[in-house]
Amino acid sequence: MSKAQVKMFENIGVLVVFFFLLGIGIVFYSNYQSQSLAVEQKKLLELRSLQLAEQMYNLPELDCHYGSVRIASCIDSMKLGIFQTLINNKKENYFDLFANSKISIKEIHPREKTEILLYEEKPLEKTVSRVYKIPVIIFDATKQDEHCAGQLGKCSLAILDVTYYEQR
Repeated sequence: MSKAQVKMFENIGVLVVFFFLLGIGIVFYSNYQSQSLAVEQKKLLELRSLQLAEQMYNLPELDCHYGSVRIASCIDSMKLGIFQTLINNKKENYFDLFANSKISIKEIHPREKTEILLYEEKPLEKTVSRVYKIPVIIFDATKQDEHCAGQLGKCSLAILDVTYYEQR
């Protein structure tokens, strides 16, 4: 074998090692990128579900007022019943706001009652979901024999359960 052939085999060996290391680097980089992408998708899911919970929590269709002052963390029970009927009749009007989600309220004190399902729309494909549970007060103005937040009516503690579904 001549010196030229040995040099050529050395160059080919160096190139093989170089491309082998380059391939390993590309594999590790792509794994890192896919993990970073998964973390970002999870953050976006949490952000969207938190936005949905906040929108539901602050809906003017459900809030309580004492005069002209809004009572924080309060849902009017009469408005809740009307809103439930409205959503059942016109679910398509709220799809832009609530998208693929499940929104329910469950009274937990003074006695536990059944869950009131306000809205539910699940996507057809496989999904991931994020749940937010927000404590709220349900105010019932028809119960005039009790006092709540300085006015006549009954207050009950409830959980507003907002589940957001995202397609994979």
